[in-house]
Amino acid sequence: MFIDVNVANCTGDVLEAAGRLYFKFIACNDLREPLETRSLVAIPRFVLKATSVTELKNMLSTQGGIAYTAVTPLSLQTARWSTHDSRVNVIIMNDENIEFFDVKQFRAMKTHNKPLEISLKSLLALDDVKRGQAYRRINLALRMNISLIVGSGAEHWWELYHPRAIISLLKTLYDVPEPVALASITTRPYQIISEKLQLTRGKVGRDE
Repeated sequence: MFIDVNVANCTGDVLEAAGRLYFKFIACNDLREPLETRSLVAIPRFVLKATSVTELKNMLSTQGGIAYTAVTPLSLQTARWSTHDSRVNVIIMNDENIEFFDVKQFRAMKTHNKPLEISLKSLLALDDVKRGQAYRRINLALRMNISLIVGSGAEHWWELYHPRAIISLLKTLYDVPEPVALASITTRPYQIISEKLQLTRGKVGRDE
């Protein structure tokens, strides 16, 4: 059961391609309600970028919990604070905020069971310096038993990756063990997706 938690647009071409690549669930930025096709289920994805805690609190107050909610912290304060808010499903690390991910950040994430999300598209675009920083932080997170979740970051259907390619890239470029790489696109994101689907069904039941 493969899952891509980071897709920009759920166009017909993207949905069709994702199904052909054996994805059963995807999370899309342009959705507001879940969408089901013959081959997969797509759910809404909110990405919240915030510099201040107040700004992040305001953003979180506008979403009802059904969407897969990812935070890209743009300050040390928001990085720390986002670890303990239950409305935040994952914390994104990319080239904008990589310096905030240190032992203290990962310790807080571990305490509050907050997964680390990375985008394959973002990783492949890093320069040599940032790639080295990402390598060290990803492996530090794994040593500290932080759950890793990986999405494609695809904006178009041709930017989707076959699950085996994702596992191979993570293993080859970042020394992510194969079982961990596999879990990052299966069991780890499914824990979040399944909760979101239960919330959706509960909401539908109350509305009927």
